[in-house]
Amino acid sequence: MKGAKLAVVLLLLAMIAIALSCKKNKGVQPISNLKIAYVDKYHAGSVLHYRFVYDSYNNVDSTIIVGGGTDTGTTNFMAFMYYGSFFSITTAYNGAYDVDVNSNNLISEVPLYDTLLMTYNNNELTEQDIKSPITTPPYYSIAATDYTWANGDIASYTNQGISYTLDYNQSRPGQLGDGWRIDLFLSYGTSYIQTTHLPTDIMNGAAWVEKYFYQFDGQGRISQFIRTQNNNGSGADDTTIYNYQYDY
Repeated sequence: MKGAKLAVVLLLLAMIAIALSCKKNKGVQPISNLKIAYVDKYHAGSVLHYRFVYDSYNNVDSTIIVGGGTDTGTTNFMAFMYYGSFFSITTAYNGAYDVDVNSNNLISEVPLYDTLLMTYNNNELTEQDIKSPITTPPYYSIAATDYTWANGDIASYTNQGISYTLDYNQSRPGQLGDGWRIDLFLSYGTSYIQTTHLPTDIMNGAAWVEKYFYQFDGQGRISQFIRTQNNNGSGADDTTIYNYQYDY
């Protein structure tokens, strides 16, 4: 009888240990099915209003853009078509171009005048090359940015011999409206960088390069993102404000 009771106690202790272990390793949880419906982007006295329409697979089908110097300045649009190994983007002013994706559905090449080329280790971007045409052999130049990762986040990157490090809010998940993803999303309807945690700044040694500030709604989604870039005393620091609304 005592043996049976001891077995029950040991079983309960094992279950508690497993539960505590799972809780300890759980970490931040991503916000699923996140679809941005509207973005208002304010910078240097101008505002751009973005509206996003999604297809039945939750891909961005089209982006309608209104703004410029005033709220009703210029208008533009981006229409997306998906074909498996690539998708096409058609715009009002730049015509159409194709964007290649890899087997993990991450952008591998954007073939514009300055072509973007991406290299990954699984889902982590390790190198981004900007391939630009020149007039002498081999008739192109490559400007590379190399990335290192740790714990699901970009820990540092090097561009033109200069190294930068990043800090994160470890209690918040990275998401579509954060400092690493939003501009990629506005350009391509997706992001090829997906960090686990929420980025808060970029540093060059002891000096800050960019700082990120966030506000959140009741569901933990970013409702406002502010990017401040350091002008190193040559003038006022450069600030861009993004306000978000979501497709519920």
